[in-house]
Amino acid sequence: MLEGQNRVTIPDLNNKNDLEMEVNWSPSTNDAIKVKLGGCEAVIKRKDLFGFMFVVATPEQQEMLMPVRKTTMTTYNRQHKVVAKRQIEKGQELVVNCQISVPTIVEEGLRQDIFGRKSSILRV
Repeated sequence: MLEGQNRVTIPDLNNKNDLEMEVNWSPSTNDAIKVKLGGCEAVIKRKDLFGFMFVVATPEQQEMLMPVRKTTMTTYNRQHKVVAKRQIEKGQELVVNCQISVPTIVEEGLRQDIFGRKSSILRV
């Protein structure tokens, strides 16, 4: 999520009215987006804008907009020595290999941000 107040202007292909969007303009409205077109202003919910973007996107773009989680795992291999007390020759050592996987980095975001391209058409 964007930190602080941010504004983006999307150019109009007819060169008449550019679309302006603003987020985090007020501390109490962190889940809303201010949209300006011409002289009109509207405030919409962030989830409604995301839903609209998802509906009008191509299947490839929809895949890039899906929320994903990427977990980087670190694997540790350990050997444990066990001394047997029964059913095996007493005093015999057994070597037991143990493998432990521990998550080291967990990233959450949109597929395009984590796995996809690094550039975007819109620059904020």
